Amino acid sequence: MKKTWVFLISLILISCDSFMAQVPDPYKPDFSPPGQIPGMNLVWNDEFNIEGVPDTTSWRYEIGFVRNQELQYYQKDNAKITGGRLLIEGRRERVRNLRYNPERNDWRSVEYAEYTSSSIQTRGFHQWQYGRFEIRARVDTAKGSWPAIWTLGISGGWPAGGEIDIMEFYRANNVPIILANYAWLSE
Repeated sequence: MKKTWVFLISLILISCDSFMAQVPDPYKPDFSPPGQIPGMNLVWNDEFNIEGVPDTTSWRYEIGFVRNQELQYYQKDNAKITGGRLLIEGRRERVRNLRYNPERNDWRSVEYAEYTSSSIQTRGFHQWQYGRFEIRARVDTAKGSWPAIWTLGISGGWPAGGEIDIMEFYRANNVPIILANYAWLSE
């Protein structure tokens, strides 16, 4: 397991160094269109270079408590585009759980959430069987955050449909962990 972990970190660091060399200021948005790659055709991209909310013909929002017994309540208000950046904010704020049901007895059955965030996805709009993904992102690594960029298969429930975590960050025993991995269930 250690060899795999070191290898993944090495790939990420090499990729970041390569990226940093290409962009004059990595903290400012790059408004240039995606570059051509020999032998590949660009089929979709979103540079988030409009002001407002993510394009609703490409992105849909998850709403409520969704997975992994996470404490945040996903809502539309926490995702916005400003200055050429998609900003997804995690907030400590009390909001009413629209799906609250006092008769349910699970982690989703609280009347109020104390934390909010946003989760957007292309499900139903864009899907690919093969391809190359290029993502430029800065992620907050504050305690309690769990930023991730990932894909899910469109057929079968999890994990049968498959999952590829392009980037995931979290802390375990106060140790920061950044990883890329995949999950599937063979039939």
